[in-house]
Amino acid sequence: VEEVIYFCHQYNLPYFRHNHLFAADQWGKSVVIEWGEGKIEVIRKQGDFQVVTNFFLLHPEWGWHPCWRYDTATEMLNESTEISRELFRSILDAVHVSTTQYSNIYEVLQGNMYFFNHHNFDEYLKFNLNDELAKGWNNYLISNFMSGIRLGEPEDGQLVDPSRVEFSWQGKPDSQYQFHYSINPDFANCAEIEIVNDLSAAGRGIPVVFMLLWILPFGLRLNFRDKLKIGMFLLLPVVLLMPACNTFDGEDHGLIHEFTAELENLQPGSTYYWKVTASATDSMTSQSITRSFTTMATGTGSEE
Repeated sequence: VEEVIYFCHQYNLPYFRHNHLFAADQWGKSVVIEWGEGKIEVIRKQGDFQVVTNFFLLHPEWGWHPCWRYDTATEMLNESTEISRELFRSILDAVHVSTTQYSNIYEVLQGNMYFFNHHNFDEYLKFNLNDELAKGWNNYLISNFMSGIRLGEPEDGQLVDPSRVEFSWQGKPDSQYQFHYSINPDFANCAEIEIVNDLSAAGRGIPVVFMLLWILPFGLRLNFRDKLKIGMFLLLPVVLLMPACNTFDGEDHGLIHEFTAELENLQPGSTYYWKVTASATDSMTSQSITRSFTTMATGTGSEE
């Protein structure tokens, strides 16, 4: 933080009249740097945390104040009893707006960065700062590596029958998925299930059907115009049915499919953790948030 302050004071930065900068370091310091009355101003953290949103802390009269996002984040931090990645994920979810393009969480001590795309807080990409710097110049289009994972059942903390548990989530049909579960929250020695995605194979079959339906009329003893009409007529059901194979999710800008996994004869009276990882490309894997559920003890009723 002190290095950032020193750096900013070396320059005349009047464009800070329309922007401000937040910086934090591994020693627990944080600062907001704004353009005050004709010069750079520094607002240091007071207390356990510091929040900044769209209005200027030094000059709230300049606009965007009062800010419900600032108030919401401050309230959630005041009410929290421990620091966790899940806490900050929930804050980001609570304060996002329609124009939010991406949201990030930084673990400064470990150098880890977690990126959430658009308004989906069920899926993230994880980067390590040291690993990325070692690669030299590099850049990513984050949305290319996202699979649009949205978790379904079981919900977090749900009580389930250990004899059979069905899991569900949504995602892009052309991604490859792995389902993970464990009795350890850190997924040590976890079990993994590869989810067979037959949608790609089905997609490859469409051109074959197309060719067969197109060629079929030309084997008949008809004039060319009639053959062409019959061929177009036979292709019509294919064109109409293709959109019905998937649903469209406007936020993820792609086709979304429902995926499932099933487990049987789990340990009674135990807490399990589960998540999904996905590969939208060959070079990077995204993952869902972690959920937990508890299995009923042997001999208890379905609601006990």
